[in-house]
Amino acid sequence: LIAPSPLFLAANFSYDYFVTVCIAYSLAYFIYEIQNPEKPVGVSDCVKMFGAMIIGCGPKAIYFLLLAPALFMKKNKFSSEKAFKYYRLGCILSMSVILASFIIPFFIDTGAITDGRGGSDVNSTEQLKFILSGPFGYVKILVNFLLDYVSFTNSQPFTVSFAYLGFGRAITGTLAIFVMLLAAFYDKDISDDIKGAGYLRLFNILVSIATIALVATSLYIAFTPVGHSTVLGCQYRYIFPVLFLILYSIGSGKAGSKVNKNYLAAAVFSLISFNLILSYCETLLKQLG
Repeated sequence: LIAPSPLFLAANFSYDYFVTVCIAYSLAYFIYEIQNPEKPVGVSDCVKMFGAMIIGCGPKAIYFLLLAPALFMKKNKFSSEKAFKYYRLGCILSMSVILASFIIPFFIDTGAITDGRGGSDVNSTEQLKFILSGPFGYVKILVNFLLDYVSFTNSQPFTVSFAYLGFGRAITGTLAIFVMLLAAFYDKDISDDIKGAGYLRLFNILVSIATIALVATSLYIAFTPVGHSTVLGCQYRYIFPVLFLILYSIGSGKAGSKVNKNYLAAAVFSLISFNLILSYCETLLKQLG
């Protein structure tokens, strides 16, 4: 809820907040575990971590890959080698279950993932054939789309979008991004600089990029006319479930340890509150005017 858009979604009849919160809970549980290397991982911990991800990915199975960082859990967190193997097996099976819920309907009914709102030119089967017949051409389409989709210039529609009510002013989007980066860089301490943290953060970022690419590809197949030069229907709200992992993966425990956390929390929540009031009031005033 660090930006106005996620809070707006949570206040409406949609499943977006449910997906984002469950995925964030699963990832936060994993991060808590790696920050506490002396705490053993039990069965209940695995059920909470994997269960939250499975439930969160129920409406949006394409986010299955966000569970992959959990494979980085250290072996010494488990009571035995056997328990560690069972944990990894559970992690892989959980991702497989989520992925299967997305893939199986496609093979049962070739039109199952075609979204009729995209128009009569949308055909998921033909679009898939188009991608497979020219994969390098599709990669070019995807890269060009993603460079625009995640660019800083789109901070306004990404962070202060209120659906059909409009957008907050550009400065509110910039402020939202600033608050995210401020919290990401400095809300850390020495527990975040564990052994192998650099590899985990790099892996997290790669997983995040791959997940966003999968989201775009799913919309290209299910929503975009066959052979179109860009991806249609890929809304900015689809980035929210990936944000937690990205923000955790930047910053440093060394920098965070030098900051008074009370002052940081006061600054962050003050800026969030100011941004919410400014963007909401402006949007409502536009509607009234």
